[in-house]
Amino acid sequence: MTIATHPFDALMEITARPPTVFVRGEGSFLWDDTGKRYLDFIQGWAVNCLGHSPPEIAEALAAQAKLLLTPSPAFYNRPSLELAKALTDRSCFDRVFFHQFGGAEANEGA
Repeated sequence: MTIATHPFDALMEITARPPTVFVRGEGSFLWDDTGKRYLDFIQGWAVNCLGHSPPEIAEALAAQAKLLLTPSPAFYNRPSLELAKALTDRSCFDRVFFHQFGGAEANEGA
């Protein structure tokens, strides 16, 4: 599928998609490239439901991006140590293992 303003053919098809292209989000709403507003009932599908572009999260991400982004898991870094401590302090677990949704990380954790 091709629309003059969007080259869809470079993106691998994983599911049937409508030709709508979202360009901006705020709270529970999305806007497409024609300016039409949509109420997003599936925001953060299987990830989070924090809304689109919440100022508090955007500010926290910008601040962290100025310090450190994606350090190697082969080394310690302060944000992961602080998060691990906060999680163990508030749960029944002694340790945590951070990973993405991939099977390789799940196997490493096991």
